[in-house]
Amino acid sequence: EEYYNDHFGLRRVHLLFNNYIKAKILKSSPVSKVLIGKDNWLYVVRAKEINDFQGLVKAKPIQLEAWKSNFKEKRDWLMKQGIRYLYLIAPNKGTIYPEYLPYYIKKIEYKTQFDQLLEYLDGEFDQEILDLRPVLLRGKEKEQLYYRSDTHWNQKGAYIVYQSILERMRIWFPGERTLTPAPVSETTKIYKGLDLATMLGLPKTYEEKAPLVALRETCSERQENIKLPQIGVIENVMPFSMECPNAKLRAVVFRDSFFVSIVPYFSENFRQVVYIWHPYDRDALEQLFTQFKPDIVIEENGESFLFLLYTDEFCKSILDKAVAENY
Repeated sequence: EEYYNDHFGLRRVHLLFNNYIKAKILKSSPVSKVLIGKDNWLYVVRAKEINDFQGLVKAKPIQLEAWKSNFKEKRDWLMKQGIRYLYLIAPNKGTIYPEYLPYYIKKIEYKTQFDQLLEYLDGEFDQEILDLRPVLLRGKEKEQLYYRSDTHWNQKGAYIVYQSILERMRIWFPGERTLTPAPVSETTKIYKGLDLATMLGLPKTYEEKAPLVALRETCSERQENIKLPQIGVIENVMPFSMECPNAKLRAVVFRDSFFVSIVPYFSENFRQVVYIWHPYDRDALEQLFTQFKPDIVIEENGESFLFLLYTDEFCKSILDKAVAENY
């Protein structure tokens, strides 16, 4: 019976038509993880993400305190090693493009969890935290920076974020001439089969024209024969290294899928940069120190995952450790 349910004749055709009618005609999502907005804009539905956009998710005091303590411990430990630390949040698409959300999703309170965190930190870590929302909100007035049928920023959005990272780094490394944006050529491309369209089961139905931002020249090359920490949130995406002999600085980037489109540009500015699809991990860094010492460690997280790990138990362990180590 299970085999028949999965293999009866024309099953895929029936599913395709079912999803097409619901999504394109009735404007109702056939899957729970995708939200259909205005003008064919699609949004991913994650736990609490919509509620957070509406301002209905209140960060717990213990989460705010533990996040601050954890951040301070990471920054201070890296500073003792002579390493800079930069943290950035990749804004949800709804944060930058709320106007295309369905009409029934509106702001109720105006502070998201990220807003609450920045308010709690009260400017203490402004040097180390790069808030990308202002530059993306300004940039979208000129051109589209996120895909309509994907979760992520498009290549133009990625290039703007890349420029913002280098701008912050130039403050810390004022003498480094290699910290200039890599020159690119800009055209457009028709994209199909992006992640949210694929989740709807309609990869060929949603297509869009979006920027294609290509490097004019490339210096960096992927290094395969280097021993790197074998950690990763995505099982088949292990850490890898990019190297550009024309550059001087070295970096380690803890990242998620938002950084994928930044990698080609960012790698051009570093003699060696290691990309690890995983939250910040000191053990991984100490293992890397046997090969090279980075000048900067960057941690990038999606906005939806700001407090993902901060359960009450995890928060208590961080705060107990802070008391024990007096930081």
